[in-house]
Amino acid sequence: MLTPRERFSSILKFVNQVLKEYGFLRRGQCFYYPLSELWRVVRVVRSRWNTADDCDFWIEFGVYVPNVFALIHPEIKEPACPDASNLTICWVSGFQHPPFLQRSWQLTLQDMLPQKDEEVRSEVEDELMNYILPFLWKFTDRVDVIEFLEWLRNHREEIPGGVHIYPNDVWLPVILAVLYWQHGDKDACQQFLKAALSREEAGIMFQDKVIALQRRLNV
Repeated sequence: MLTPRERFSSILKFVNQVLKEYGFLRRGQCFYYPLSELWRVVRVVRSRWNTADDCDFWIEFGVYVPNVFALIHPEIKEPACPDASNLTICWVSGFQHPPFLQRSWQLTLQDMLPQKDEEVRSEVEDELMNYILPFLWKFTDRVDVIEFLEWLRNHREEIPGGVHIYPNDVWLPVILAVLYWQHGDKDACQQFLKAALSREEAGIMFQDKVIALQRRLNV
Protein backbone atom coordinates (compact mmCIF):
# COMPACT_ATOMS: atom_id res chain seq x y z
CA MET A 1 0.00 0.00 0.00
CA LEU A 2 1.26 3.45 -0.90
CA THR A 3 2.06 5.82 1.93
CA PRO A 4 0.41 9.28 2.13
CA ARG A 5 3.69 10.83 1.04
CA GLU A 6 3.92 8.55 -2.01
CA ARG A 7 0.32 9.36 -2.87
CA PHE A 8 1.11 13.08 -2.58
CA SER A 9 3.97 12.59 -5.06
CA SER A 10 1.52 10.95 -7.43
CA ILE A 11 -0.84 13.92 -7.13
CA LEU A 12 2.08 16.26 -7.90
CA LYS A 13 2.67 14.29 -11.09
CA PHE A 14 -1.01 14.69 -11.93
CA VAL A 15 -0.82 18.47 -11.37
CA ASN A 16 2.26 18.55 -13.60
CA GLN A 17 0.35 16.75 -16.36
CA VAL A 18 -2.51 19.25 -16.14
CA LEU A 19 -0.35 22.37 -16.05
CA LYS A 20 2.19 21.17 -18.60
CA GLU A 21 -0.57 21.31 -21.21
CA TYR A 22 -0.74 25.06 -20.60
CA GLY A 23 2.98 25.75 -20.79
CA PHE A 24 3.95 25.52 -17.12
CA LEU A 25 7.35 24.24 -16.08
CA ARG A 26 8.00 22.32 -12.87
CA ARG A 27 10.55 22.79 -10.11
CA GLY A 28 9.75 20.50 -7.18
CA GLN A 29 6.33 21.49 -5.84
CA CYS A 30 6.40 24.77 -7.80
CA PHE A 31 4.91 25.16 -11.28
CA TYR A 32 5.67 28.35 -13.17
CA TYR A 33 4.92 29.97 -16.51
CA PRO A 34 7.65 32.52 -17.29
CA LEU A 35 6.87 35.58 -19.37
CA SER A 36 9.14 38.51 -20.19
CA GLU A 37 8.00 40.67 -17.24
CA LEU A 38 6.47 38.19 -14.82
CA TRP A 39 5.91 34.57 -13.87
CA ARG A 40 2.56 32.92 -13.28
CA VAL A 41 3.07 30.59 -10.33
CA VAL A 42 1.24 27.62 -8.80
CA ARG A 43 2.61 25.91 -5.68
CA VAL A 44 1.32 22.72 -4.10
CA VAL A 45 2.18 23.17 -0.43
CA ARG A 46 2.48 20.42 2.18
CA SER A 47 1.82 21.17 5.82
CA ARG A 48 4.92 21.30 8.01
CA TRP A 49 2.98 19.22 10.55
CA ASN A 50 2.59 16.18 8.30
CA THR A 51 3.52 12.77 9.68
CA ALA A 52 4.13 9.34 8.21
CA ASP A 53 0.40 8.65 8.70
CA ASP A 54 -1.10 11.72 7.04
CA CYS A 55 -0.35 14.42 4.49
CA ASP A 56 -2.23 17.73 4.34
CA PHE A 57 -1.72 20.05 1.38
CA TRP A 58 -3.20 23.09 -0.36
CA ILE A 59 -2.48 25.30 -3.38
CA GLU A 60 -0.95 28.77 -3.40
CA PHE A 61 -0.95 30.71 -6.66
CA GLY A 62 -0.15 34.13 -7.97
CA VAL A 63 2.19 36.35 -9.91
CA TYR A 64 5.89 36.96 -9.44
CA VAL A 65 7.52 40.08 -10.89
CA PRO A 66 11.32 39.64 -10.82
CA ASN A 67 13.32 41.98 -8.56
CA VAL A 68 10.32 43.41 -6.69
CA PHE A 69 11.05 41.21 -3.68
CA ALA A 70 14.81 41.75 -3.98
CA LEU A 71 14.46 45.54 -4.04
CA ILE A 72 12.36 45.53 -0.87
CA HIS A 73 14.41 42.84 0.91
CA PRO A 74 17.99 43.08 -0.46
CA GLU A 75 19.26 41.05 2.48
CA ILE A 76 17.35 37.98 1.24
CA LYS A 77 18.40 36.03 -1.84
CA GLU A 78 16.08 36.20 -4.83
CA PRO A 79 14.09 32.93 -4.82
CA ALA A 80 14.76 30.20 -7.36
CA CYS A 81 11.05 29.47 -7.35
CA PRO A 82 8.73 31.93 -5.56
CA ASP A 83 6.42 31.04 -2.67
CA ALA A 84 3.82 32.89 -0.61
CA SER A 85 6.52 34.90 1.17
CA ASN A 86 7.86 36.53 -1.99
CA LEU A 87 5.14 36.43 -4.65
CA THR A 88 4.10 39.86 -5.88
CA ILE A 89 0.46 38.75 -5.77
CA CYS A 90 -0.56 35.64 -3.85
CA TRP A 91 -3.85 33.87 -3.15
CA VAL A 92 -4.78 30.43 -1.79
CA SER A 93 -7.18 27.84 -3.21
CA GLY A 94 -10.72 27.92 -1.86
CA PHE A 95 -11.14 31.65 -1.31
CA GLN A 96 -12.49 32.12 -4.85
CA HIS A 97 -15.79 30.25 -4.42
CA PRO A 98 -18.38 29.42 -1.72
CA PRO A 99 -17.94 29.02 1.19
CA PHE A 100 -14.88 31.27 0.52
CA LEU A 101 -12.59 29.38 2.89
CA GLN A 102 -9.13 27.96 2.30
CA ARG A 103 -9.41 24.57 0.63
CA SER A 104 -6.98 21.83 1.57
CA TRP A 105 -6.80 18.07 1.19
CA GLN A 106 -5.76 15.32 3.59
CA LEU A 107 -4.32 11.93 2.68
CA THR A 108 -4.28 9.32 5.46
CA LEU A 109 -3.53 5.65 5.97
CA GLN A 110 -7.24 5.07 6.64
CA ASP A 111 -8.40 6.32 3.22
CA MET A 112 -10.31 4.04 0.88
CA LEU A 113 -8.16 3.61 -2.20
CA PRO A 114 -8.17 4.34 -5.07
CA GLN A 115 -11.46 6.22 -4.57
CA LYS A 116 -9.99 8.84 -2.24
CA ASP A 117 -7.12 9.79 -4.54
CA GLU A 118 -9.42 9.92 -7.55
CA GLU A 119 -11.67 12.30 -5.63
CA VAL A 120 -8.72 14.49 -4.62
CA ARG A 121 -7.38 14.64 -8.18
CA SER A 122 -10.83 15.65 -9.45
CA GLU A 123 -11.15 18.41 -6.85
CA VAL A 124 -7.62 19.68 -7.49
CA GLU A 125 -8.27 19.78 -11.23
CA ASP A 126 -11.49 21.71 -10.61
CA GLU A 127 -9.57 24.31 -8.58
CA LEU A 128 -6.93 24.64 -11.28
CA MET A 129 -9.23 24.83 -14.28
CA ASN A 130 -12.12 26.88 -12.90
CA TYR A 131 -10.46 29.27 -10.46
CA ILE A 132 -6.66 29.33 -10.46
CA LEU A 133 -5.79 29.42 -14.15
CA PRO A 134 -8.54 31.95 -15.05
CA PHE A 135 -7.09 34.28 -12.42
CA LEU A 136 -3.51 33.82 -13.64
CA TRP A 137 -4.45 34.41 -17.29
CA LYS A 138 -5.34 38.02 -16.35
CA PHE A 139 -1.62 38.82 -16.06
CA THR A 140 0.66 39.06 -19.08
CA ASP A 141 2.92 42.00 -18.16
CA ARG A 142 3.79 44.45 -15.39
CA VAL A 143 1.01 46.85 -16.36
CA ASP A 144 -1.57 44.13 -15.69
CA VAL A 145 -0.15 43.70 -12.20
CA ILE A 146 -0.20 47.46 -11.54
CA GLU A 147 -3.79 47.80 -12.78
CA PHE A 148 -4.98 44.90 -10.63
CA LEU A 149 -3.29 46.24 -7.49
CA GLU A 150 -4.60 49.76 -8.15
CA TRP A 151 -8.09 48.29 -8.40
CA LEU A 152 -7.58 46.09 -5.33
CA ARG A 153 -6.51 49.12 -3.31
CA ASN A 154 -10.05 50.52 -3.49
CA HIS A 155 -12.22 47.47 -4.11
CA ARG A 156 -10.78 44.62 -2.00
CA GLU A 157 -13.99 44.29 0.01
CA GLU A 158 -15.94 43.61 -3.19
CA ILE A 159 -14.11 40.28 -3.67
CA PRO A 160 -15.31 37.42 -1.43
CA GLY A 161 -12.11 36.14 0.12
CA GLY A 162 -10.30 39.25 -1.12
CA VAL A 163 -8.96 40.01 2.35
CA HIS A 164 -6.67 37.02 1.85
CA ILE A 165 -5.03 38.35 -1.31
CA TYR A 166 -1.42 39.42 -0.75
CA PRO A 167 -0.23 42.15 -0.68
CA ASN A 168 -2.31 43.28 2.27
CA ASP A 169 -3.28 46.92 2.70
CA VAL A 170 -0.02 47.74 4.51
CA TRP A 171 2.34 46.32 1.90
CA LEU A 172 0.26 47.12 -1.18
CA PRO A 173 1.55 50.71 -1.63
CA VAL A 174 5.14 49.46 -1.22
CA ILE A 175 4.66 46.87 -3.96
CA LEU A 176 3.02 49.45 -6.21
CA ALA A 177 5.89 51.89 -5.58
CA VAL A 178 8.44 49.34 -6.78
CA LEU A 179 6.32 48.33 -9.78
CA TYR A 180 5.95 51.95 -10.87
CA TRP A 181 9.69 52.50 -10.38
CA GLN A 182 10.37 49.50 -12.63
CA HIS A 183 7.90 50.94 -15.12
CA GLY A 184 9.76 54.25 -15.17
CA ASP A 185 7.15 56.34 -13.36
CA LYS A 186 9.09 57.89 -10.48
CA ASP A 187 6.30 60.32 -9.57
CA ALA A 188 3.86 57.48 -8.91
CA CYS A 189 6.60 55.58 -7.09
CA GLN A 190 7.20 58.53 -4.78
CA GLN A 191 3.46 58.94 -4.20
CA PHE A 192 3.06 55.35 -3.03
CA LEU A 193 6.16 55.43 -0.84
CA LYS A 194 4.69 58.47 0.93
CA ALA A 195 1.40 56.59 1.31
CA ALA A 196 3.26 53.65 2.86
CA LEU A 197 5.14 55.91 5.28
CA SER A 198 1.89 57.51 6.40
CA ARG A 199 0.69 54.20 7.86
CA GLU A 200 1.89 54.72 11.39
CA GLU A 201 0.08 51.59 12.61
CA ALA A 202 2.50 49.48 10.55
CA GLY A 203 5.28 50.08 13.07
CA ILE A 204 8.81 51.41 13.14
CA MET A 205 10.44 48.37 11.50
CA PHE A 206 8.11 48.69 8.51
CA GLN A 207 8.79 52.41 8.18
CA ASP A 208 12.55 51.83 8.39
CA LYS A 209 12.22 49.27 5.59
CA VAL A 210 10.32 51.75 3.42
CA ILE A 211 12.82 54.56 4.08
CA ALA A 212 15.71 52.27 3.12
CA LEU A 213 13.82 51.31 -0.05
CA GLN A 214 13.26 54.96 -0.86
CA ARG A 215 16.99 55.57 -0.67
CA ARG A 216 17.77 52.60 -2.90
CA LEU A 217 15.28 53.78 -5.50
CA ASN A 218 16.56 57.35 -5.21
CA VAL A 219 13.12 58.96 -5.30
